[in-house]
Amino acid sequence: MYRLAIPMFLALVCVACTNSGLGDAGVLDSDSDSDSDDPGVGNQCKWSGDWLLTNVKCSSFDIDEWFEKYATSRMVISDDGTGSGNCTVDFNWRASQDACVESETWTMTVTGPNEVDILFGGITECSPSDCVFPNDAETCLVGDRSLATPMSFTFDDSTQGEILTAGLLAPAWEQCTLDLVTTWTQQ
Repeated sequence: MYRLAIPMFLALVCVACTNSGLGDAGVLDSDSDSDSDDPGVGNQCKWSGDWLLTNVKCSSFDIDEWFEKYATSRMVISDDGTGSGNCTVDFNWRASQDACVESETWTMTVTGPNEVDILFGGITECSPSDCVFPNDAETCLVGDRSLATPMSFTFDDSTQGEILTAGLLAPAWEQCTLDLVTTWTQQ
């Protein structure tokens, strides 16, 4: 019995090693493309495009009033040009009847397949200058809302042409003490 078990074990080990890819050219070679799924290596920003906010929820409850205050909210996401997979975001939201348009620039660092750290650079433009959103006490001021430390978010892009994320616009809707979930649709 032992005479049969040892050759079978050796044959099993040989088959396992052969099928593992060990010894194949490029598997452990640092110059190969085997690491192309790593979001930080040789990629472009996978979310590049024009994204329109189409749904806002407090946890699972729709917030229809959002669109009464912010007629449109848009992210234009671009590759940062470094080949790292990181992105820049030009974000703006527009009040009803164009009473106020606020623009911001964000830097997005990809930290995982659907994980990003966003550094909010603050308001870059108010149109008209010093405008106020309806039912809002705060005046739009260039430089407001900048953060020194990035915040982490998950971009769920499992539905083609959509991004779902929680907390991204949370400060804009303080009435929601749960996750503020936003759905962005690619234009």
